Amino acid sequence: MTLLFTESFDWTTTVAQLLRKWTSTSFSTTNSSTIGAYGATDNALRVLRDAGSFDYMNWLKGLGSSPSTLITGTRFKQDNIAVTSGVEYLDGSTIHVGWYSNTNGSISVRRGGAGGTILGTTVTGLLSSTVWSYIEFKATIHDTTGVVVLKVNGVEVLNLTNQDTRNGANAQVTSLQIYNIVANTVGTYWDDIYICDTNGAVNNDFLGDVAVKRLLPSGAGNSTDFTPSAGSNYACVDEAAVNDDTDYVQSTTVGHKDLYAFGDLPTGTWVIKGVAVNLQAKKPDAGSRTARALTRTGATDYEGGDLSVGIAYANLQTFFETNPNTGVAWTHSEVDGAEFGEKVQA
Repeated sequence: MTLLFTESFDWTTTVAQLLRKWTSTSFSTTNSSTIGAYGATDNALRVLRDAGSFDYMNWLKGLGSSPSTLITGTRFKQDNIAVTSGVEYLDGSTIHVGWYSNTNGSISVRRGGAGGTILGTTVTGLLSSTVWSYIEFKATIHDTTGVVVLKVNGVEVLNLTNQDTRNGANAQVTSLQIYNIVANTVGTYWDDIYICDTNGAVNNDFLGDVAVKRLLPSGAGNSTDFTPSAGSNYACVDEAAVNDDTDYVQSTTVGHKDLYAFGDLPTGTWVIKGVAVNLQAKKPDAGSRTARALTRTGATDYEGGDLSVGIAYANLQTFFETNPNTGVAWTHSEVDGAEFGEKVQA
């Protein structure tokens, strides 16, 4: 399985909470970036900054194997294409390679950051002010046989082989960085992000123009072992925006499970690339705690891997890329009929 990360920006309205999934950011959490209904699919992230400075969000966890090839996709828009933004692949603090928007609507791929060596540039006019585009980027890090492929709205616009894409000691990627140089009152917008590598049998290449859809608990599931802070279990975890200790469910008993029915996917014909279960969790007592995400499908419970639970709330993400009951891609009706939740593992 190769999905490493997804982000819809639909689960919170604060940058502070967003940092539960993203490792760090250079911009102010109060006035430079906001999350709201900015015209993509549901919420999006908007970045604003004074002219001449830059903002970035950096994701530094979860790649695990530090792959030499990484694939990402994001929905992207700018109020004005006169500003520069892009996506960069890093090893530690070293920028190997990235794509960057240009003022003529083209996109350049560079080694070594926004001011680095240009490896290739697309035709002009691919990007337009105020228009959403879906940009996918695959890069293999190597000093002589590196590969870069760029797609915009499903169309391949760059395919570069035998490139020097390595800008540091290690031919690996450990993080992704959203890079912005944005003028005051001119916004750059991001939505529907995925990250995957080339391992495994599914989701090991471009996923296409995808949407990351949020579903919320809508009723009790097969297990209700946790104790609600008030009322019913599912009603304590069904908020459109995370509300932390306002209401919650809790258990310290190993083996306890909570499962919830969820609302249905939007109508339409969907190719489902996978299901991500996101837990907002913290431990209430001393000692180590681990949890597992659950799905119940085909009248059977299935568990994800161990998730370490700390003393502060964190977003813990688990992927069920295929239906564990069938071993193949989820169908629309299977997702609608499944339950999801959590378990106290240890």
